[in-house]
Amino acid sequence: MTEVSKPVRGQQVTVSNGSLGSLAVGEPFDYQWPNGDVEHYPVCQEGTQQADGKNFHVRVGVCDRWAYGASRGRATIWVNHYPIAEFVEADDGKSWFSGLPSAILPKGLAKQGEPLPAEFSEFKCAPITSLVGGTGQTMRVVVQGDDIGAMAKFAVIKALKVGKA
Repeated sequence: MTEVSKPVRGQQVTVSNGSLGSLAVGEPFDYQWPNGDVEHYPVCQEGTQQADGKNFHVRVGVCDRWAYGASRGRATIWVNHYPIAEFVEADDGKSWFSGLPSAILPKGLAKQGEPLPAEFSEFKCAPITSLVGGTGQTMRVVVQGDDIGAMAKFAVIKALKVGKA
């Protein structure tokens, strides 16, 4: 575990180096989404990660955004400069979640009762309703909000699965 100096939502960040490598503290940045909206990321970590014998540039930006009826922490992960995953702060304020790709539909999200994709078996998964309430039936990958390394690892695996790597 490596300690970094910039907090995510007021906490000390622990980066899990795991099998993918480490991320270093980066500079705050702005990103313009395709719809023209510009989002400011005051917290950034980035680096090169390896998976399947390939190197990937990974950048994680953390900000706040309105979602599920509240202002919540949001971590966006770019893999090779493409925004591949977003994690959102759950109601408990500790867990963060991202959509879990379906094992059945290539561009869909996994639903309760479906087999989960084997690529993501190491991650904790939960239904969206257990994280922010509501009535949805989709499944989410769940990590601790300070585990930027797990978020980055999920994003690289997702990039490989959906063909964006």
